[in-house]
Amino acid sequence: MTAEWGTARPPRGSIALPALRRPSTQPPAGVSAKPSSAEVAAAGRAAVTRAVEYRGGTVREVRNGRRTELLVQTPTGRWRVRVLTRRRGDWQTSIREGANPAPRANAVWAFVDLANGATRYYVAPEPWVVNDIRTEHEDYLARNGGQRVVTKDSEHHGIKTARVECWLGRWDLLGLADPEDADAG
Repeated sequence: MTAEWGTARPPRGSIALPALRRPSTQPPAGVSAKPSSAEVAAAGRAAVTRAVEYRGGTVREVRNGRRTELLVQTPTGRWRVRVLTRRRGDWQTSIREGANPAPRANAVWAFVDLANGATRYYVAPEPWVVNDIRTEHEDYLARNGGQRVVTKDSEHHGIKTARVECWLGRWDLLGLADPEDADAG
C-alpha cells in the first residue's frame, strides 16, 4: 500500500486510531485560564491566616455582609482583618469605603501582594485606610473638575503599592512579631 500517511485505510481486523492532533492550549471545559476574583480573595485570606498563625495568633473566617473577613485573636486582643489581594496591578476597592463614618479601631486591612514571587503583606489600620481612600478620591476629583474623567458613575478605587508601602510587614499593629525577631533579642 503506497498511500500518504493518514489517508490509507487500516488493514482488515486492525483498530483504527484517531488522527494525532496538537494538544490544545485552552484549559479543559469548566476550568478557567486565570483565577476568579473569589479564588484570588480566598488565596489572600489563606496567606494571611498562615502568616498570623506563624506569628502565634489564631484565625477564624467570619461573614460581614457579602464580605468574608478574618477574626484574629492575638495576645493584645481580637482584631477584624479585611483582606485585599492582588496577583497583578493595583488592589481594587470602592470609593464607598472612604465614606465610612466610623471606621473600627480594632480593625486592620491586610493588602496581600501575590504578584512577584514572595508574598508581601501591608497591614494598615482601618481608620488610616478609610481616610486615605477618601482623601485620595477627593484629590482626584479636585484635579479633574469635580468628576471622574472616563467613567462618571463608577465607584471603583484602585490602591497602588506606593500608598501603603509604609505598612509593609506591620504585624506589630496586631501585637504579633516574627518568631525570628524574638530569637534575635
